[in-house]
Amino acid sequence: MSSRPQRLPKPEPRPAFLRSMIIHEDVVRKIERTIGQRPAEQGGALVGFPETGIITDFIHDREARSTGVIYEPNFSYLNEQIERFAPQGKDVLGIVHSHPPSCIEPSMGDNRAAYSNITSPGNPHCLSWFMPIVQSKADVGTFEFHPYIATCDPSRPGHCRLHKPRLRLLKSANGTHRPLSTTSLSEKYSRVSADVDFAAMARTTLMVVGVGAGGALVEQLARLGVKRFVLFDLDIVEEKNLVAQDFTRADIGQPKTEALRRRLQSVEFEHGSPAMPPLEVTCQGDFLKVSDDEFADIVQRERDEGQIVVCLLLSDAHPVQARGSTLALLHRLPAFWVGVYRGGGAAELIFWHPDQVDLPCYRCIAETRYQHFERTHKEQRRAAVSSGLPFSTTMIDAVCGHLVVGSIHRGDPTNSHARLYERLLREGRNFVQLQTSPEYRMGGDDIFAGISGADVVTFVTMFQADGKKYGCPECGTPAVLTCSDVAG
Repeated sequence: MSSRPQRLPKPEPRPAFLRSMIIHEDVVRKIERTIGQRPAEQGGALVGFPETGIITDFIHDREARSTGVIYEPNFSYLNEQIERFAPQGKDVLGIVHSHPPSCIEPSMGDNRAAYSNITSPGNPHCLSWFMPIVQSKADVGTFEFHPYIATCDPSRPGHCRLHKPRLRLLKSANGTHRPLSTTSLSEKYSRVSADVDFAAMARTTLMVVGVGAGGALVEQLARLGVKRFVLFDLDIVEEKNLVAQDFTRADIGQPKTEALRRRLQSVEFEHGSPAMPPLEVTCQGDFLKVSDDEFADIVQRERDEGQIVVCLLLSDAHPVQARGSTLALLHRLPAFWVGVYRGGGAAELIFWHPDQVDLPCYRCIAETRYQHFERTHKEQRRAAVSSGLPFSTTMIDAVCGHLVVGSIHRGDPTNSHARLYERLLREGRNFVQLQTSPEYRMGGDDIFAGISGADVVTFVTMFQADGKKYGCPECGTPAVLTCSDVAG
C-alpha cells in the first residue's frame, strides 16, 4: 500500500506578520470565560483578517471531542460557523486550545495539524497557523494565554516551525470598532496594496524628531497604514510656519506635535475598523531633554508589543540630529536623517540599519559638521533656520518615504522598495544628495556634475532639451514651411 503523498510546504509570511499576535481584548475575555474555566483539553477557532493577521472573533468548539489529554476539533461545526464571517472579509486564522498543567507549548500532534491546515487546498492563502496554548483556571488556578504561530518548515516537509510572538491586545471589537463593510483591504486600497504589506505597516512604530517641515511625510506614512507614532518637537506653531509647513491658522499657538497628532487622526487609515489597530500618537517635547532612560523605556515598550521601531530625524538642529545618531546606534534602530541645504537648492538623506555590517553611520558621513560645531564657540552657535521653497523638502521627503517603506518591508523580495533599500545597504550607498536647483553650488563646487554611468544609483533630477514640436495642436505653434523643406 502506497502512502499518501506529502503536501509541499508553503513559504513563511513576511517577518512582520510573525512578530506579534494582535487580538481584540473581548476575544481573550471570551476564551477566558469558556475554555479558560474548564479542565483541558478544550478549544475553538480564531477568526480575523488574513491581510493583517488581526484576530477579531472566537468560536467556542462546544461539540469537540476531548479526553483530557487530546482535543479533536469538530470541523463540521466550526466551518459552518466560520462561513458567516466571510462577508466581512474574515477567515479562520488558527485554533486555540488548552493543555494540561505545565504543558505550555504546542505538541507534535498540534504541529502536524498546523501543517495540514496551512497546506490544505481549502486554504490557498494561508501561510501560517495561529495556535496559542491556554492554561485554564480549573487546572492551574489562573488563566494563562501563550501565543504561538506555526509556519511550514521548508527543510522538513510535513513539519512546522514554531514562532513565539509578542501578544498585543486591542480594545473591544464590539465597542470602539465598527464592522468592516468591504471584503478586503487589498481590494479597497488597490492603488497601494501592491507596494505595502498592511501587517508590516501596522507593526511599525515611527519615532519622529522634528515635525515641522517633515509633517507631510509623517502624514503620508500614516495614510499608508503606520498606526503608532512617537513625536518629538519643542516648537509652537507660529504664523510664519504657515508658509512652508502643513499647519493651518487653527494650529497657531499649539505645540507642533499636538497639531500633527490631530492631522493624523483626521486621515487615520481604516479608522475604527477591526481589521487594523487604532491610531496611537504619543507627543513629547524637547528631544534633547528626554533622558536616555526615558528613551530606552519608549523603545522597550514598543518592542514588548512586537513593534519594529524606526527613527525619522527631521530636525534642522545639529545637536538633535547627532543625539538621534547616538541613540539609534545604541538601541540598534533603523534611522533616517533628512536635511535641506541653505537656500533649498539641494537636500540630503542619510540612513542606517543595524543589521548591515560596516555601513557608515551618520557621524561618519557628517564628520565635518561635527567638527565645525565643536570648533564654534558656544556663544556663537546659532539655531539652524530652514530657507528656500518648501518643494525641496517635498522632493527629499519623497525619496525618504520610499526608503522608509523599503526598510519596513526588508526581507520581502516581492517589494521593489525593499529591494532598492537592501541594494543601497549592501553597496554602502546610504548617503543621498538630491539637487533641487541646477544652479546649486556647495562652496563654489558643482557636486552633482559628471554623475553618469550604468551602475549609478541617483535621485538627481535631469533637465533635458527635447525641442519644440512645430504644428503641435496643444501649444498652438503653427507649422512653418521654409525653402529648405521643399524638394529640389
